[in-house]
Amino acid sequence: MISGFLRSKAGIALLVLTGAGAALRFATLGQQSYFYDEAVTAAMTDGSLADVFRGIVDTESTPPLYYLLAWIWAHAVGSEEAQLRSLSAIAGTLVVPVAFIAGRVASTVRIGLAAAALAAVSPMLIWYSQEARAYSLLALVGGASFVAFLLARQDPSRRKLVWWAVLAATAVATHYFAGFVVLAQASLLLVAHPRHRAVRWAIGAVAAVAVCLLPLAAVQASHRRLGWVGGIGLTERMAEAIQRFVTAGQPSSWAGATGAELTPYVWLSAVAVLAIAIVLLALRASPAERSGALTALVVAAIGIGAPIAVGWAADLVTHGDGDYFLDRNVLGAWVPLTVFVGSGLAARRAGILGAVCLAAVLCWSLIVYVDVVTSPDLQRDDWRAVARALPDDERSLIVVYPQYQQDALRLQRPDLVEQSGRRPVDTMVLVLAGFETPPESFRPPDGFVPAGSEDIQHFVLKRYEREGASETSPKDVVRGPLDESDLGFLVVGESDDG
Repeated sequence: MISGFLRSKAGIALLVLTGAGAALRFATLGQQSYFYDEAVTAAMTDGSLADVFRGIVDTESTPPLYYLLAWIWAHAVGSEEAQLRSLSAIAGTLVVPVAFIAGRVASTVRIGLAAAALAAVSPMLIWYSQEARAYSLLALVGGASFVAFLLARQDPSRRKLVWWAVLAATAVATHYFAGFVVLAQASLLLVAHPRHRAVRWAIGAVAAVAVCLLPLAAVQASHRRLGWVGGIGLTERMAEAIQRFVTAGQPSSWAGATGAELTPYVWLSAVAVLAIAIVLLALRASPAERSGALTALVVAAIGIGAPIAVGWAADLVTHGDGDYFLDRNVLGAWVPLTVFVGSGLAARRAGILGAVCLAAVLCWSLIVYVDVVTSPDLQRDDWRAVARALPDDERSLIVVYPQYQQDALRLQRPDLVEQSGRRPVDTMVLVLAGFETPPESFRPPDGFVPAGSEDIQHFVLKRYEREGASETSPKDVVRGPLDESDLGFLVVGESDDG
């Protein structure tokens, strides 16, 4: 049956779309260097399995599934940028056929192909398909659980419910926010089959997995690594999310990822596309198309809207503490939302308006993709270029601000180690990651004078020199307590802790 479908026009179209999606993801997979978050992943997966579990508890804010898969992948394939990211690229490529199946099961082949086309060229999906983090896998398993949910809702057989439970549990084990998508699916299953015992057992099994993850989530939350999220306005994050999900936007503008800036009112284009899809569904779609679109919309609305509601409540009650809504965290809802949009734009009687709107979104997505590929400022922090620009002699001190960013630099320069003691230094380079001026905690030691400044992508490198080497320690570079400076200190070779 599968071979027969692949020989059909729709099957050939799906193969072309999947191939195009793979090409867009793999062609530039190693173009950008690891940024900080990916450097953490690479460091974890380079070690033992115990290192992975320790890293999940101490440095991460998501469940363990992706990191376990990445550890296996790194030891089988490698941990260089293109090698480790290929796991995400494969997951991102598979989103294309999953989106097709979701659209086909929810409605028609035509809508499935529209969803697959949007998945193939989505700049957001491509971006996270080229990142060694859990988000591409989240989009895949979120979409796969949606397909299984649709099938189980139509026919709640034991086999289909087991598949849904497995995929839903996999989604929750990939990212905590997938729980909102799964909650929507479970609720609709109960509404459709309120007295079906197997439905309740399937939901209970998924709930048990979620409960087992709660202790880990509590420990990770206690580290308060995501406190920065609440510092970004919730309305700004919502605007970015709707633009990237529905149409196409530049990659994340948050610090540490890219140099992109949020363009005001561009999100209105996404609202316009949603409005057109709604109008076409109401006026031109068949009852079956409308029904499938409504189901997809409910799942997407809960999967995206519930985290926004939680974030809004956290803003009110705790002034941002506990507000973790980011578009990447709700990628598990990407497929159902796209099925809804595709149901409107590709409805059988959508006419020229639907076709033009769909073509415009696809073309704009490709334009944004090309813009990102050709614009270094829109790409991840270029630690490769920074590493090449730094001195490599043992009398140089590299000062990194903020301190946590030094892990990404050390991945590009394994010869750099942390320094805490005194050693002869005649050159000092201050690496400002995302900042233009030195922090107040930084001061050049006596005898060091400015010797030039260099701009590299999102970085500013300030160089200081002195005549003759002087015994220098991190305390000589810091104004105030050393542990409050947020400065990292790196030197070539072995550190001197004397």
